[in-house]
Amino acid sequence: RKDYKSKLQEITQKLYKHRPVYSLIESLGPEHDKTYHVRVDIPNGNSFHARESSIKKAEQMAAQTAISALDPNELP
Repeated sequence: RKDYKSKLQEITQKLYKHRPVYSLIESLGPEHDKTYHVRVDIPNGNSFHARESSIKKAEQMAAQTAISALDPNELP
Protein backbone atom coordinates (compact mmCIF):
# COMPACT_ATOMS: atom_id res chain seq x y z
CA ARG A 1 0.00 0.00 0.00
CA LYS A 2 1.28 3.46 -0.91
CA ASP A 3 2.03 6.06 1.71
CA TYR A 4 0.37 9.14 0.24
CA LYS A 5 1.54 11.47 3.03
CA SER A 6 5.20 10.69 2.28
CA LYS A 7 4.61 11.01 -1.46
CA LEU A 8 2.86 14.38 -1.05
CA GLN A 9 5.67 15.62 1.17
CA GLU A 10 8.25 14.63 -1.48
CA ILE A 11 6.27 16.40 -4.19
CA THR A 12 5.71 19.62 -2.25
CA GLN A 13 9.35 19.74 -1.11
CA LYS A 14 10.49 19.49 -4.74
CA LEU A 15 7.91 21.85 -6.21
CA TYR A 16 7.55 24.46 -3.47
CA LYS A 17 10.42 23.83 -0.99
CA HIS A 18 7.82 23.48 1.77
CA ARG A 19 5.89 20.66 3.40
CA PRO A 20 2.14 20.19 3.49
CA VAL A 21 0.39 21.07 6.78
CA TYR A 22 -2.28 18.79 8.27
CA SER A 23 -5.01 20.06 10.59
CA LEU A 24 -7.73 18.24 12.50
CA ILE A 25 -10.88 20.24 11.78
CA GLU A 26 -13.28 18.24 13.95
CA SER A 27 -14.11 14.83 15.32
CA LEU A 28 -17.71 13.69 15.36
CA GLY A 29 -19.57 10.85 16.99
CA PRO A 30 -19.27 8.78 20.15
CA GLU A 31 -15.83 7.80 21.45
CA HIS A 32 -16.04 4.25 20.07
CA ASP A 33 -17.20 5.37 16.60
CA LYS A 34 -15.65 8.73 15.78
CA THR A 35 -15.25 10.30 12.36
CA TYR A 36 -12.31 12.65 11.91
CA HIS A 37 -12.34 15.60 9.52
CA VAL A 38 -8.81 16.50 8.42
CA ARG A 39 -7.54 19.25 6.10
CA VAL A 40 -4.19 19.33 4.34
CA ASP A 41 -2.88 22.68 3.10
CA ILE A 42 -0.30 22.49 0.37
CA PRO A 43 2.16 25.30 -0.35
CA ASN A 44 0.46 26.39 -3.60
CA GLY A 45 -2.49 27.65 -1.52
CA ASN A 46 -4.87 24.74 -2.10
CA SER A 47 -6.56 22.76 0.68
CA PHE A 48 -7.99 19.27 0.59
CA HIS A 49 -10.34 17.63 3.09
CA ALA A 50 -11.11 14.07 4.10
CA ARG A 51 -13.29 12.31 6.67
CA GLU A 52 -12.35 8.88 7.99
CA SER A 53 -12.56 6.62 11.04
CA SER A 54 -9.04 7.56 12.19
CA ILE A 55 -6.87 10.66 11.90
CA LYS A 56 -4.18 8.63 10.15
CA LYS A 57 -6.63 7.34 7.51
CA ALA A 58 -8.08 10.82 7.00
CA GLU A 59 -4.61 12.31 6.51
CA GLN A 60 -3.74 9.60 3.96
CA MET A 61 -6.99 10.20 2.09
CA ALA A 62 -6.50 13.98 2.07
CA ALA A 63 -2.93 13.51 0.79
CA GLN A 64 -4.15 11.15 -1.94
CA THR A 65 -6.76 13.69 -3.02
CA ALA A 66 -4.14 16.46 -3.07
CA ILE A 67 -1.77 14.39 -5.22
CA SER A 68 -4.49 13.53 -7.72
CA ALA A 69 -5.47 17.20 -7.97
CA LEU A 70 -1.95 18.35 -8.87
CA ASP A 71 -1.14 18.93 -12.52
CA PRO A 72 0.61 15.75 -13.74
CA ASN A 73 2.94 17.94 -15.83
CA GLU A 74 4.21 19.61 -12.64
CA LEU A 75 4.96 16.39 -10.78
CA PRO A 76 8.67 15.69 -10.28
